[in-house]
Amino acid sequence: MAKKSKAGKKTLFRAFYTQLMRHAFALGVSAGPGPTTYADGLRIADSPLAKSAIALAANEAAERNIEDTPQLAMGGIVTQPTYALIGEAGPEAVIPLTSPFMAPPIVRNKRKRSKYSKELGRQLKMLKKKHPRTAITKLMKRAHSATRKAMRG
Repeated sequence: MAKKSKAGKKTLFRAFYTQLMRHAFALGVSAGPGPTTYADGLRIADSPLAKSAIALAANEAAERNIEDTPQLAMGGIVTQPTYALIGEAGPEAVIPLTSPFMAPPIVRNKRKRSKYSKELGRQLKMLKKKHPRTAITKLMKRAHSATRKAMRG
């Protein structure tokens, strides 16, 4: 099987990206508000202005040379928007270093509860069931007494 020339590869990539962007545009239009359908989105994507915008974007994407693309298999820190190859050497993680709402949650080990604490919880629950209108703060003294009694016997 003969190797494709660089120009041939770029032509294939350009055609691929053109179709990809055309259909992505149509999906975006159909997902938006209103009764617009996927077919309507394709008709808009096939208009002269949309065709030229898609062609410009497809050309830009096809011009990217994968050999010149930063490959982060060995790790690295990115401080600005970067076009990079991820996962080329197996599974990788991309984790933001700022914005706590985007970072994965920190897993904390729960402290082991003592026998007394567990029994206190049970006693408090039973008292609250018997006296639903009484405030928890009022029931705490009784719960502590009942817990001490249960722990002794």
